[in-house]
Amino acid sequence: MLLEALETCVIHSRQNSARTAWILTNRPYSSIAFFDLEPLQINLDQEDNVIDDIKAYIHIGVARLVKKRRAYEAFARQIYQHLELRADRMFLLVKLLLDLILLSTDSSRRGIHTTLDSLPDTLSTIYERIWASIGHGD
Repeated sequence: MLLEALETCVIHSRQNSARTAWILTNRPYSSIAFFDLEPLQINLDQEDNVIDDIKAYIHIGVARLVKKRRAYEAFARQIYQHLELRADRMFLLVKLLLDLILLSTDSSRRGIHTTLDSLPDTLSTIYERIWASIGHGD
């Protein structure tokens, strides 16, 4: 579970009582002072296990993709490799890339290669592509 409610965090202090506050966020709030406490920070982007977790997530995602689109089975390894190269340690990026691959209408060898080669490299590029695909009412 990711808790991102720092703006609404209210801390009630009691004298002489032990307290533990957990603030989990993907935002860079390391400069915020919490009373006189020295916070323990764990940067998951620097943890070695993140890479293994991303690889496992990609593996499962590609397996699910192949179940939905059997034509992709012959290209599962290539899809995995493309996603691994673009993952940039972000689960959301992988998930959105898998969604884009699934939405591709051309399941031919050439179509799959074109889709893989045209995958965005960043979240902002994916968001722009999604936004552009949404029909805007006049």
